[in-house]
Amino acid sequence: MKYIITTKDFRPFIAGIFSSESDMNEYIMQFDMEQKEQTAIKSLDLSYPFWITEDHNGFAFYSRAELKALFNSFLESRLDNDDYCYTNLYMVDEDFRSNIPGKDSMGMLRHWHIENYELGVVEESGIEALWQ
Repeated sequence: MKYIITTKDFRPFIAGIFSSESDMNEYIMQFDMEQKEQTAIKSLDLSYPFWITEDHNGFAFYSRAELKALFNSFLESRLDNDDYCYTNLYMVDEDFRSNIPGKDSMGMLRHWHIENYELGVVEESGIEALWQ
């Protein structure tokens, strides 16, 4: 599995996730030259479904077991601030690409802004409650 990370206006985003290298190569050929210069292709040792977090440290990728461990750490260090966003969480269960090559369309992925409310849901019903 491979993903494309690129930058637009100094902001990194994931432009595509592919299980097929030929699909990825076909997609990236549609980027303009400037976008290609700001793009990197990286490998992932995960299979679908997997999850991506985005926070001040950038992007991180998780299996289901790793995601549960991450949420346990959030629950153990929960802040007394209902507006605090621990992370943005994206669920990836199939190949992903923007309809417009090189455009940030991560919002098309199922995603959540993990705040105390979402932590309460996870604490009460388990992490699967987020996507059921």
